Amino acid sequence: MNKTRRIGAMVAATLAATGIAATVASAPAAARPQPHNDGPRAISQFLGSVEEGELRRVAVWFGTDERVCDFKLQVRDTRSVDVWHNDGRTSSLSRDDTLQRRERDYATFRVRADEVRRSSLAILPATIWYRDCDRFGDDDRFGNDDNDVRDGRDGRDGRDRNRNRWESKSFGLLLRIEDNDRRR
Repeated sequence: MNKTRRIGAMVAATLAATGIAATVASAPAAARPQPHNDGPRAISQFLGSVEEGELRRVAVWFGTDERVCDFKLQVRDTRSVDVWHNDGRTSSLSRDDTLQRRERDYATFRVRADEVRRSSLAILPATIWYRDCDRFGDDDRFGNDDNDVRDGRDGRDGRDRNRNRWESKSFGLLLRIEDNDRRR
C-alpha cells in the first residue's frame, strides 16, 4: 500500500507539472504575451531525491535570454531540510558569475533531510540576484563613446546610471525526501 501511495504521488506531481506546461504550450502564439528579456530562470525546479539523514550535493540549471553578471543563488533552510552553500550564504554558477544569452549553467549546494515519517516533497525557498550587463551600455553596442542616451550614460561623468542596480527573482525548488524505514 505504501509503494502504491508513493507511486501515486509521483504520478500526480508529474501530471500536474506536465498539465501546466501543456496548457501554456498549446495556447496560440498571438494570445500568449511575448516576454522581452525575462532574465535568468531555473530550467527545472525539481532537484531529485535524497534519503533522510543523507548529505547530498544537488544542482539547479539556469538559462537566460539576456546577459547577466554577478549571479548569486540563495536557498533557505526549511524545517525538514538543511542547506549549505558553496560561498557561505550564496552559491554561484559553476564556470563564473556571468551567464551569456542562451547559455546554460548550474549552481550547486548541499542538502541534508531530517527524519520524516513517510516519503514527501519539500519546497525550498530560493532567490537569485543578478545584474543585467546589457541594459545600461556595458558592451557599447553602438560603437561610439559619446555620453548619450542610447548607451545608457547620464552625460555628466560618463558612468552608467544604474550599473550597480541588483535585480532579484524568488521561486521554489522541489526536493523529494525518501523515508529509510519504509523502503524495501
